[in-house]
Amino acid sequence: MYGYQETERWIDDKGIEHVIYTVGYFYDDGHFVPESDHSTPEEAAEKATFLNKK
Repeated sequence: MYGYQETERWIDDKGIEHVIYTVGYFYDDGHFVPESDHSTPEEAAEKATFLNKK
């Protein structure tokens, strides 16, 4: 099943926080295979939903 998780978080030199959400496939044993990166959880959720409908 496809899902997403936060994979990166950092603050740049101007004090702006950045977060990356990675969509990927979760195997039953917990193994995660990345598919794409997104800047918001909404974008990541939309992509995961799309992939799960294929």
